[in-house]
Amino acid sequence: MAQSVTSLLSSLSLHPEAPPPAHLQCPYDFIIALDLEATCDENYADPSLIRVPRDKGEIIELSWAVVSVHERVIVYQSQSYVKPENTEVTPFCTQLTGITKEILDEKGDTLRKAVDTLTNFIQTHPQSAFCLITHGEWDLRYQLTRECREKGIPLPPYLGVYFDCVQEVNRVLSVVAGVPRTVGSSTLLGLSKALNIQHEGRVHSGIDDALTVARITIALLAKADAILVEKPNPQALAALRLDMPLTVPIDLARELDEFVVARSRVVKLGSVPFKTTHSQVLAFIGTIGREPEAVWMVKNAEGRSDGRGLVLFYSHEDAMAALSLNGRILGDRTVQVSPASERDLDETANIRGPFISDAELLQANAPPVMKPGDWTCPTCQFHNFAARRACSKCSTTNPSPTPFVPTQPLKPGDWICPEPTCQFQNFASRVACMRCRSSRPMDRMVNGHQHGPDGGYRGGMTGMNGNGAPGAEIRPGDWFCPQCQFHNFALRRNCGKCNLAVGVPISRNGGGMPIQTKPGDWVCPNPTCAFHNFASRAECKVCATAKPNEYHQQQPPLHVQPARIDHSQHNHAQAPLMAANTAAIAARRQYDMRPGDWICPACEAHNFASRRACIKCASTGSPHAGGGGGGYPSNMASSPQRMGGQPHYHQGGGYAPRPSMAPSKNLRPGDWLCPDPGCAFWNFRSKTVCTRCGRGSQGAQVVPEGYLGAGPGSGSGAVRRDGDWDCPVPECNFHNYASRSECHRCGVERPEDV
Repeated sequence: MAQSVTSLLSSLSLHPEAPPPAHLQCPYDFIIALDLEATCDENYADPSLIRVPRDKGEIIELSWAVVSVHERVIVYQSQSYVKPENTEVTPFCTQLTGITKEILDEKGDTLRKAVDTLTNFIQTHPQSAFCLITHGEWDLRYQLTRECREKGIPLPPYLGVYFDCVQEVNRVLSVVAGVPRTVGSSTLLGLSKALNIQHEGRVHSGIDDALTVARITIALLAKADAILVEKPNPQALAALRLDMPLTVPIDLARELDEFVVARSRVVKLGSVPFKTTHSQVLAFIGTIGREPEAVWMVKNAEGRSDGRGLVLFYSHEDAMAALSLNGRILGDRTVQVSPASERDLDETANIRGPFISDAELLQANAPPVMKPGDWTCPTCQFHNFAARRACSKCSTTNPSPTPFVPTQPLKPGDWICPEPTCQFQNFASRVACMRCRSSRPMDRMVNGHQHGPDGGYRGGMTGMNGNGAPGAEIRPGDWFCPQCQFHNFALRRNCGKCNLAVGVPISRNGGGMPIQTKPGDWVCPNPTCAFHNFASRAECKVCATAKPNEYHQQQPPLHVQPARIDHSQHNHAQAPLMAANTAAIAARRQYDMRPGDWICPACEAHNFASRRACIKCASTGSPHAGGGGGGYPSNMASSPQRMGGQPHYHQGGGYAPRPSMAPSKNLRPGDWLCPDPGCAFWNFRSKTVCTRCGRGSQGAQVVPEGYLGAGPGSGSGAVRRDGDWDCPVPECNFHNYASRSECHRCGVERPEDV
């Protein structure tokens, strides 16, 4: 495996004859994405029972993945398990990382061996430049440095040079926006979302997190390429004090050297608990016997602490001593202490302020007013409202639920939950208790209707629907779904929310909703449906039962000649029904059919003349779509029909245009008909694919040159006014308005004789 990796890295290394890479400003050939997992523990109920303090955790997994800067691929990956020496793998640690004691006993080795695996890999490729990248600064600034120092493991200087992918993503967002920007969430999931990449693997798995950081690195390189192509203004970047991404890494040794040379008196604090007070920070620093001159917290956009702080000491020596606090515990978190400078004070001048006082903390942590029924969780001491049956913070069940005491007067129809431990007050529209989901007492539900305390119908009350939102007025016949408690109108046979089918008979006498019936409307003959359908429907809207024939026969005759039927292709028995259907359709139309409009023979939908397929069922029964369609045009006649000034003849039950004819007066020479019979859309001559279906124009009908629309001299079909003129170019012949001095289509100048 090592030999194949060596040859792969050698083939990817830079050579003098190789073309320059796209990302010219990254000074490295390979970037190693590193991730560490360590022993840990958590106990919210009793912090004194924590078996692994936060500042004593030991590395149990060291994983890394190598990214080629110039090839933009992951070329190698490694995973090393490490046996802890002084701490144990707790159940919380196993739940978080997926690592068990059995895995470490079988595959674990020493931390020195895991570090040597990484350093040997880098040292065997001296011809290539490497740099590390991590998710945050915990891995290298704190954990690996502290643990190796405590265990006497030497670290080479290049393990203190790394990129922080959180800072690099923020740098990319700022350079692109031209103003300082920060990512919304600094987690790996949040960074992946910000760069539009898919997160893969298990969170807090060392190898999976390392691969995710590697993919983020590749995305950052691509973003840097895009920025280089756009050539950002160097002065603008200098004004923002921004560098290009993945160009300036963090160098721990250089930071310390600059700190010493400048004799700085400022240090930075990281991972500070959000509710840390001023006195707690002073006590934390006082553990080394030094007193600061001033301390500040860095505030977020909402004016609260963002987990960072700055400390100014009276002398450089005091600041140097404060660096030994790196990794110590403050509150319930390990604090990172690192060198800083006067520049950090200038950059945070507008977003820093004093830490909160003890009095402000007491006021913020003051327990809320306990209302009747509220309870405190015995596990985490969290205050829960009376309606909760389990703790909102740790999900512990309420050990002694108390009956709910209603604080609002009951309205007509409201009801109290019959459960002795609940007794929640519910609105009249609810069929199940909102608190414990118990069923509503049957004496409050009669035939699906809601009744008030006196048994009267509460049809004028406004309740709540199945989503808990204000519902519509509940009217006679309305019903509530037994599965999701959604409020449905009386005419529905399927729940409008979950589509549950119920056999609720429709009421059509005084007890039901009045229905306005129009001529031709019909009732579904299905006894379990009985849905009221409009006259235009050929089948029931709810159950799809066919419309009874007696409704067709009751319609007045249509005073137009029915379409002729080719008996060689149609059943003789269907002719009377087709004629009756045609009569019913025409009788119920309340709007005028325009010339060329047609009725679909399959679903009886009204289609405009320009359509070649039915808008409702996609049937190709248009009288303009070719033989066999069988559609009913609005101007039926036994003589040849005229559309667009050209004759159309009946063929096989439909009306087929001759190949060179166009069906619309607005068509122009060169326009073409989509060859797909299911589409048949007319497209402008400039189109190479159909606007509707995307099919190419090969084999399509094309309007011939010289076509003038509905009649001689009509040009493009528009109304001609005094002064209008036609383009003299035969291939164009475009109709132009009198105000134009050149042709709108081809640009030819207006003839002088016009």
